[in-house]
Amino acid sequence: MKINQLELSDVEPCPFRLADFIRDQFNLGFEAAPLHDIADAVGIVDVIEMPLSSVLGVLIVPPGKAVGGILLATDQDPNRKRFTFAHEIGHFTNRLH
Repeated sequence: MKINQLELSDVEPCPFRLADFIRDQFNLGFEAAPLHDIADAVGIVDVIEMPLSSVLGVLIVPPGKAVGGILLATDQDPNRKRFTFAHEIGHFTNRLH
């Protein structure tokens, strides 16, 4: 699945609105979001886990922000890692970031 980037760019750049839009696109209720599928759908091409110091996650985007990648620190609690992953997806989808 791919999310229409024009529709995504029309969403108010508010974390709650962006999350609602993505959850609607994936027909998600209260179940855990399939973060790897969402990342792929919005244009994140790589998600890499590696030892990081001082940060839990990093979003990497080239000029133009057509695609991106995420680095996640390996030594996080699994729930914290999901939060960090979702947080970086949020940065990628927010047109003001």
